[in-house]
Amino acid sequence: MIQLRVYFLGTGGAGGPSNRAHNCFIVESKECRLLIDFGEGCSWRLEELGLTLCDIDLVYISHKHIDHWVGLFDSSVFALSKGCKSFNVLAHDDVLNDLSNLIINTLPLEMSRNVKFKIIHDKLTVHDLMLEVIPSHHPVPTYGLIISDRDSTIYYTADTSVYDGLINGLKRADLVIHEASLPDELSLLAKQKGHTTVSQALSQTRYMKSGAIIALVHLTTQSLKQLISGKVIASQNNVKVIVPQDGIVLMI
Repeated sequence: MIQLRVYFLGTGGAGGPSNRAHNCFIVESKECRLLIDFGEGCSWRLEELGLTLCDIDLVYISHKHIDHWVGLFDSSVFALSKGCKSFNVLAHDDVLNDLSNLIINTLPLEMSRNVKFKIIHDKLTVHDLMLEVIPSHHPVPTYGLIISDRDSTIYYTADTSVYDGLINGLKRADLVIHEASLPDELSLLAKQKGHTTVSQALSQTRYMKSGAIIALVHLTTQSLKQLISGKVIASQNNVKVIVPQDGIVLMI
């Protein structure tokens, strides 16, 4: 069985610890390399792997907030220095309407002329990966992503508050990459801003299958402080809980 390889390039969120890049992950199969979101600092992580944007089949962007795509500028500059002049961006059409203009107006001119935008409405097959978008609950149109091959399923929730629309993805996944932006004492703010607290994210394990993994990301200084205080246990509801550092690789 060929496993999916998941690279956690950036696990922080806006206002997060300085040693963590903002949200950015690679899911790699035998035939495809998919990059999911591209926050500040992710370009350095990509360079550390010896990759440019031309080595990525698709860059999926979950929504238009700048902390989920601004790293594309630095990565484009590096890519151009290596002779890479184009890459592919994938997003739901509700997101791409605004996102395409933001990216074009931000990238170096030589790259912005050549970047290719692709739309996913519901499901899409890319080589040996099957992709499916799931709406998140956030102030702007935001879509999480289910990535699966024949054997394994990964669900990235993107920025979201907890709501019933996430349950289908949670039930199916072997790995859930779930945001945990705020500490528990800011639960009201989390609801207002369309984010999730640490305990709310952990509560989602009740929907997940036994033996699955939940990785908490989009971490801020405040949520990380709660996580390292010892209040999070390694397993809940027979689901393994991890708080990945940048650079961690999982085989799913």
